[in-house]
Amino acid sequence: MSSILKVDTIQDQSGNNIINESGNVITIGASGDTITVPAGATVSGFTSAGIDDNATSTAITISSGEDVTFTENILLGDNKKAKFGTGNDLEIYHDSTSGHSFLKESGSGSLVIQTNNLVVQNAAGTANIINAPEGTAGLDLYYNGNIKLSTANNGVSVTGDLTVDTNTLFVDSSNNRVGIGTNSPGFDLVVKDASGACTIRAENGADNKIVDLIADSTGGLIRTIGSYPLVFNTNQTERARFDASGNFLVGKTSSNTATAGIELRATDQVTITRSGNTPLIINRLSSDGELVKFQKDGTNIGYIGNASADFAVSNSTATNGAGISLQNNLFVTPMKGGSKDTSSAVSLGNTSYTWKDIYLSGGAFIGGTGTANKLDDYEEGTWTPVLTTSGNTDYSSVGYSIQYGHYTKVGQMVTAQCRVQTNSFTQGSPSGNIRISGLPFTSATNNIFDYAGCIGFTAKVNYNISSFGTLSTGAVVGRGTTTISLTRTRNDNVPDGVPATAITASGFDISITISYII
Repeated sequence: MSSILKVDTIQDQSGNNIINESGNVITIGASGDTITVPAGATVSGFTSAGIDDNATSTAITISSGEDVTFTENILLGDNKKAKFGTGNDLEIYHDSTSGHSFLKESGSGSLVIQTNNLVVQNAAGTANIINAPEGTAGLDLYYNGNIKLSTANNGVSVTGDLTVDTNTLFVDSSNNRVGIGTNSPGFDLVVKDASGACTIRAENGADNKIVDLIADSTGGLIRTIGSYPLVFNTNQTERARFDASGNFLVGKTSSNTATAGIELRATDQVTITRSGNTPLIINRLSSDGELVKFQKDGTNIGYIGNASADFAVSNSTATNGAGISLQNNLFVTPMKGGSKDTSSAVSLGNTSYTWKDIYLSGGAFIGGTGTANKLDDYEEGTWTPVLTTSGNTDYSSVGYSIQYGHYTKVGQMVTAQCRVQTNSFTQGSPSGNIRISGLPFTSATNNIFDYAGCIGFTAKVNYNISSFGTLSTGAVVGRGTTTISLTRTRNDNVPDGVPATAITASGFDISITISYII
């Protein structure tokens, strides 16, 4: 037999409601009352319908606007949640599947912890892991007191050794070094990858400009992704770049020889452009020798260098290597085997390869170096021979069908040739002897010689036979003159001039070759 007690309200002696039922809602206590559940007691039965002033399905709902104080532990079963709030709820629960316990915000808001001094300790309570001292601007993360994050300077300062798995990140505060993938960095920043390859990437997501720093078994590499240059700056100014074609440019941003700067081109070419000054300076210290070496298929073919204070160009330093030395004393001298030649072994040209012309304002020493070996003048040209006389009266008129002269001058010796052929002739009243005038140079006046020059000649002449007879003829150049005198040898072997009256008709034809000294 069961007993039933039916009441709507239970009050204390002062008339305050202890339990009040109205509309199937039971209210325990009144505002300001303390409800105590004895230690060891169990409150149960809130599995589907709880104590709720809004008739919700949660186990226990505490009305909004009310403060709740728990003085004892709250025990939740596995996978059961204690939820606070009706919007972005705060949940506390244990997930038996993962084995983790959670304190999280179940909506899309933020989990905010507000306190003057938040301290998170290890399980033994002997070391602080998180400590935010009251009145400070920063947050200290401690593991044996080693890390400090400060919002005062928007930075991070490490007050001890930071170790986040030695295979990931290691901060060596005593040496101010950081290691990624190593706990013994030998430099300020060391990044290692156990697989043997490591890549550090800087990326501009706006236009996909990417720079990679790579280290692997093949070596180190800096690269850009896409058609972008790799630029090097100092003092906020570009100094050099690798362009998208692989050309290395110093002092310029585009590859062309019209712009000043240096280019190491990907096409195996070097260009240097400079405005108004020396583009290239090569300096060798200490010893004499090669400044620039030239090779063909790995074999030396020549060099540019110095021999003492002189500039040298040579095809090699071998025994038969020929070259020239440009000396400071206004000499250009031959070189042999990389040294100045003193044995007269180097030739200028040979039987197969000759020079076209040589222009000298001075002389050429031939066969020796003495004054007697100097050839200081050579000249070739033409001259106009004129039929004239040695007297005061020339022929009345002369017409020429041939009137030509040529000369060669070597030093002081002139060799002159001429041919004179007349096609009309008027003798008139000439006086003196027959002469050919117009030589290109005046003969010497040296008294050692009776004549400056003398040589035989061939002549086709209409003579006065009675005047010539069968005597031999010749030609001479007197001292200090530009004329050739026709001569004959008399029976007494004394040279004599050919009289001007010896020519009696036209058809005079004479060829002469004569040498004389000037």
